[in-house]
Amino acid sequence: MRWIFEALSNGSLDSIPIEWFTSDTSEKPELQKPAVELAWKNLKKTLMEKSHIIVGHNLFMDLGFLYATFFGPLPQEVTDFQVTMRGLFPTVFDTKFINTEGQNSMGGRGRLQEILEPFRQIHLPLIVLHEDHTAYGASLSREHEAGFDSMSSPCHCVFS
Repeated sequence: MRWIFEALSNGSLDSIPIEWFTSDTSEKPELQKPAVELAWKNLKKTLMEKSHIIVGHNLFMDLGFLYATFFGPLPQEVTDFQVTMRGLFPTVFDTKFINTEGQNSMGGRGRLQEILEPFRQIHLPLIVLHEDHTAYGASLSREHEAGFDSMSSPCHCVFS
């Protein structure tokens, strides 16, 4: 996960070993490394050129956790945290904040399940999960699972 957050925050990806993306078990490992190096170089360039958007629901604590996990100790003051996060992630959408702006954010209208209700009629592509990952999906009433939130969020974005 480290390299994903490095890329999202415009950090350096140069210290990531290419061996993370290669396999010694391939039929021709001597041909694999140059191809992976070229793909990694192109991916790094693309990641660094993109303007990344963070989308989440009620994500203040999530951002604090990510910061503490990947970047270092949290600043002592909330305002310092805000300035630092804005520098790392200039564009952040909090679907709960957007949905409850100007209202009591602790009310029922800010719950993800209620926000999703009007969007349940929208056709979504069929997503087939691996048989070992059966705990996800709206059909199981588990909308608030990592990754599923952004896919089903009213503000969900398609990243190219």
